[in-house]
Amino acid sequence: MPIMPPIYYYSRWGSDREWIERRMAVIPPDQQQDVANEYWRIYMRKDGGRKAANTYLQGIAAGHRDRLRSQHETDSQQPESAADE
Repeated sequence: MPIMPPIYYYSRWGSDREWIERRMAVIPPDQQQDVANEYWRIYMRKDGGRKAANTYLQGIAAGHRDRLRSQHETDSQQPESAADE
């Protein structure tokens, strides 16, 4: 399970927990605590905290997903080694 921000939106009608968890899961473990702390710092602001925090997290996660996708595509395009022939 990824590191989560200590505070996020929750009410009896719903929560951001699963949404946040899915995005935190693509962030490397060594960066998750810093991202969680920054999410919390942004969330606690008076000027649109929740929306700004979710926008921040979406941007960070999208960058990591794009990097993982391109890395996967590069790995799958590598020619097989001569030992496999």
